[in-house]
Amino acid sequence: MKTKDRIKEEIGLEKLLLTLLVAIISSISSWTWSNKVTLSFAVVIFLYVLCVILSTIAFAFFLKVKLKIKELDNYE
Repeated sequence: MKTKDRIKEEIGLEKLLLTLLVAIISSISSWTWSNKVTLSFAVVIFLYVLCVILSTIAFAFFLKVKLKIKELDNYE
């Protein structure tokens, strides 16, 4: 069984990764939107698919953090 401090560390790390993923998604979508005229259609589609995949991963991290917070509530 994990200690309470270990769970808090994992939550902090996963929140950091979630923030990083959201920043990457935002950067890619913003860059794609501003350069849409100069990029080929295939590249634009690839970048938007990449954003969808990263968004799915970010959502999974979000759900994992929520589960860990519930696990932390069980200690109290």
